[in-house]
Amino acid sequence: MKRVFHFLAAAIVIIALCSASDSTPQQKYIERWGPTAVREMYRSGVPASITLAQGILESRSGESELASRGNNHFGIKCHSDWKGKTMKVDDDRKGECFRVYGNADDSFRDHSDFLRYQDRYKFLFDFDTKDYESWAYGLKKAGYATDPAYPSKLLKIIDDYDLSRFDSMTQAQASRVSSKAQKQDGEVSKPVPSAPSQPKPADVSRDDSSKVSKAEAKAAAKAEKEAARMLKRQQTQRSRKSRKMRRNIKLGNAKSKGRLIDITSSDVLMVN
Repeated sequence: MKRVFHFLAAAIVIIALCSASDSTPQQKYIERWGPTAVREMYRSGVPASITLAQGILESRSGESELASRGNNHFGIKCHSDWKGKTMKVDDDRKGECFRVYGNADDSFRDHSDFLRYQDRYKFLFDFDTKDYESWAYGLKKAGYATDPAYPSKLLKIIDDYDLSRFDSMTQAQASRVSSKAQKQDGEVSKPVPSAPSQPKPADVSRDDSSKVSKAEAKAAAKAEKEAARMLKRQQTQRSRKSRKMRRNIKLGNAKSKGRLIDITSSDVLMVN
């Protein structure tokens, strides 16, 4: 009986170790940054699936030199309007200037704003946030990267890891998925930063404090539902434009013999 017990215990340990080793850098990246990508989708309109796929591709799942040293997960170069810290990395040319962030969360936020407020990317926001395919081809058309295969690489990542599910999630749902996955891996869940709540008065009683907490939770839930409704309305309004833009992009792609832009430079993924 003891032998059977020891055998079963050893088998459980082996299975647990194998399961832990199955967690790839890509999966860990998705678990860590999924809620952030969803938050940015509601804030800016960039699909969460596109944000995650670009982050995985551009930063090598957070393991690139630019990501590890500069917290830059999207290969965004300095440009004339950047006033923050910088670092030099060899890209299309030797020692090119890239943005450096205080933390990776700032990189995600700047990526959303970079797409939202640059004129060449504005047409992307006519696409539905669930139309990640048009977003992938549109990013290439706008010149985000010099790699001719950039759209197909993004789409493969999205399909391989089912990232489109994040495009339909609320922020709370994304956080729960991330927390559950991290707990299964034995990691401490890292909450997504949110707006600071108002400080509570020092003399609030235990009962009143409970009421305040419930009120805050109710207000937060209401705000999230409203954000979800707004996003759904935007998706409905964009759906017709999205289909038309998608057809136009594919037509342009066919005319240029399989390329949206005639770029013949080396296979580099950083942003121009």
